[in-house]
Amino acid sequence: MLRYAPANPRIEGINDWRKRSADPVHVLMIHGICFKSPRWVDDANQELADALGMRPGPGRKVLPIGADGGELHVGELIGDGPPVRTFAILWSPVTRPIRQELCYDTTNATRAPDTTCPAGGPHLADSRAWLNAKLKNEVMDGCLSEAVYAMGKDGIAHLGSTIEQGLEIALNGGSAVAPADKLKLQELTQQDAPLFVITQSLGSKLFVDAAIALANRSCDASINMGHALQRTVQVFMEANQLPILALAYDPPLDPPDCVRMKSSAPGARTGLGALVRLRQSAPPPRGAAAKDVMRFPLRVAAFTDPNDLLSYTLVPATGASSGIVASDIVMVNDWTWLGVYEDALAAHTTYGAKCRVKQVIAKGTAGLAAPCER
Repeated sequence: MLRYAPANPRIEGINDWRKRSADPVHVLMIHGICFKSPRWVDDANQELADALGMRPGPGRKVLPIGADGGELHVGELIGDGPPVRTFAILWSPVTRPIRQELCYDTTNATRAPDTTCPAGGPHLADSRAWLNAKLKNEVMDGCLSEAVYAMGKDGIAHLGSTIEQGLEIALNGGSAVAPADKLKLQELTQQDAPLFVITQSLGSKLFVDAAIALANRSCDASINMGHALQRTVQVFMEANQLPILALAYDPPLDPPDCVRMKSSAPGARTGLGALVRLRQSAPPPRGAAAKDVMRFPLRVAAFTDPNDLLSYTLVPATGASSGIVASDIVMVNDWTWLGVYEDALAAHTTYGAKCRVKQVIAKGTAGLAAPCER
């Protein structure tokens, strides 16, 4: 199954931009719900390398972000043509304690390499039917719990600050912003590389909210975040959760004493609309890449499996919002059992490994027509 909307989607591919210049392309990656280890970074880099016809370069830099165990992994993909610099935010360690709080409700130990709920720890004494146990243990207790936590006060403080610091460093090309500049983020204007963003599940919401939080530090910070968004070529969202999570927490763009960011237009102060507002309100870009990017609106493509209980299409949620070109790519990730059921975890967590996703990320719109078995 493959359906996309609108009928003539406009999606930019990474390889298209690699052909335009000899300068590196930057790719920011943020994972979604469910336990992740550094192996996720390995897999994400390899999947992206496969899509682009490249290979991961030797070694990578690992930087601590936040105060709760988060990491930013800075790597490089190499091959013919300019390299691709990757910035992968690993935030799963931050939510380990809250997953552990629900171990008492699980009927089985978590599967390796996830040691959150070991066999010797507390587990529910009652038995559950196989399918119900899978959904409760793995989907609810092991995954959805993170989304609930992320939208609460404690999650916003701990997980939110982790993503903010990771985003701050990634947008600065992998270098920490000087302490004296954290309020204004002027250093972000020194970066001009074309930027692609790949988010998974909750990662989409974390990315948008962190970008708004950084912009809200000051009027200068909002202008400089706008510069970063001006060089953002395309955002890819796998298993997008923006529509449902915005019902719980939808922070507004409201930098202090910043007249140029004030807007009464519906949808221009929160979510993707706020990112568009930042992008459009910043001064005209000076760099060649950003000038090229600003010829078109902010482009966001969402990959969704209709059997993915935790994912939402994007086009209906954005409506006719100006400044956004949204595209939905609807596909089935796993086998369905007699048309009755598709594995919930496979439906939600395997987008990055799918041929169609790789083709679109690499080739943009042309990737929709590229041959794929699944």
